[in-house]
Amino acid sequence: MSETLLCKECVHSFKYWHDFFWSDRIALKCKKAFRPEETKVDPVTGPETVPAYYERCGMERITNSKRTSCGEEAQFWQPKHKSGLFKLIKKEHNGQ
Repeated sequence: MSETLLCKECVHSFKYWHDFFWSDRIALKCKKAFRPEETKVDPVTGPETVPAYYERCGMERITNSKRTSCGEEAQFWQPKHKSGLFKLIKKEHNGQ
C-alpha cells in the first residue's frame, strides 16, 4: 500500500463531466479550492470580471506561501473510500 496521499483518492477531488477524456493530472478539481468571482481593474482595458472556479488539484498541492492551500503535506486530504481510512489515521498521528 502506498503511503502517498493522492488527490484522486481524496473526497474533495472531482471531475466535471466534460473533462472525462482528460487525464486526472489536468482534470481533477478540488472542492476546498473554490475561487469566487472577482473584478480586476486593468488601467488599460478597464474592469475585467474573472468568473468563479475550482482550482486544479495539482495547483493546490504545489508548495507555496498561502496557508489556504493543501500543499505537499495534503493538509485537507480526507479518504474518498473506506480503504483510505488507515492513511488518514497515519497522517493525523504523524501530524501531532
